[in-house]
Amino acid sequence: LSASAALDESHWSRLVRKYRGQTLEGTTSAHFDGPIRAIQCGLELAKLSDASFGVHTGAVVRRGREVSGPAVDVAESVAALAPAGSVWVTRVLVALVPGSELSFDENGSAVSSQGREIALFSVRHQS
Repeated sequence: LSASAALDESHWSRLVRKYRGQTLEGTTSAHFDGPIRAIQCGLELAKLSDASFGVHTGAVVRRGREVSGPAVDVAESVAALAPAGSVWVTRVLVALVPGSELSFDENGSAVSSQGREIALFSVRHQS
């Protein structure tokens, strides 16, 4: 999960922990052990701020508490494209969460990563 803008540190940290994620020190990014938790955290944060959020999953490099790699870069790129107050995800997330209360709308946008285009979707939380 990456945010497009600086967030109130206490809200950011508290909600990331609530969804069992870990913040990446010095950034507005976090990693989670499941895609639904990352998306739900983004949705809750989007309600509290004007930031936009991007979620992607993929292999990362861990060095202690540091996490880096193309998956983090893609999430940051997605957050930068998403409009304020929204959560956008990549196509791979849509395939990973069938049967959840989440629904997605393809929005016609894409990001490039490692020579390929990745379609983006906006998240709708069904009540």
